[in-house]
Amino acid sequence: MNNILHNQKSKDTIAYILPVIMIISHILAMISLYPGIYHYDVGTQIDQYTSGVFNTNHPIIHTLFVGFFSQLTGNNTGYAIATIIQIIVVDLAIYYMLMFVYRKTKRLLLHLFFVCFFSFTPFCAFLIISHTKDILFAAFGIVFVIDILRYREKSKLY
Repeated sequence: MNNILHNQKSKDTIAYILPVIMIISHILAMISLYPGIYHYDVGTQIDQYTSGVFNTNHPIIHTLFVGFFSQLTGNNTGYAIATIIQIIVVDLAIYYMLMFVYRKTKRLLLHLFFVCFFSFTPFCAFLIISHTKDILFAAFGIVFVIDILRYREKSKLY
């Protein structure tokens, strides 16, 4: 077991397999609630998209995202595609954060624990497959904060 953990090729393989496990687990959760969870805001966002009249109640980017996929197929398939895209984006952002923490701590068991936590905890899956504007923006917020921390380390700014 120690040889596997110290082998760089094994570490790289694990680094590619774990986010795939996260994505698959959340796609399975999405299938159980097909096509995902769409809250009350989505109805008004679709109305804005179809009318072409936007206001500041909802972020325009998220309104365009949800509206485009709702009109793509005219049925739940478009919603499902949007949910799968959201799952991939959010899971990759979470894994980006977990890899940042792993590089700091070098504790593989802790890393695996958090991958399992984010993959198999029902409330994490519920939030990741929910189409509220906050989920995607939180994912981009994670990436933004991690990039600032990485920049700070590289430049030695304190």
